Amino acid sequence: MGDSIESFDVGDMVFLGPNIPHVWYNDEAYHRNDEALKARSVVIYFPKDIFGDKFYGLPETKALTDLFHRAQRGMKIIGNTRKS
Repeated sequence: MGDSIESFDVGDMVFLGPNIPHVWYNDEAYHRNDEALKARSVVIYFPKDIFGDKFYGLPETKALTDLFHRAQRGMKIIGNTRKS
């Protein structure tokens, strides 16, 4: 995603901001011996302004605003955060 090329694996989680080029491609070796194998992903789309501009100006939402800012380049969610 963005300026990175990596293999994906079971349980990977990413958070992408708007307009980030991305593709998830199954390596042929994954399904070579069993063409029925399929990768599955769950995608949730929502517009940043879903809550309105005033929401993001609140002190209580600073962490969320920071998260959206960091997601502009894409984020891989790992460790305890992913497990939670």
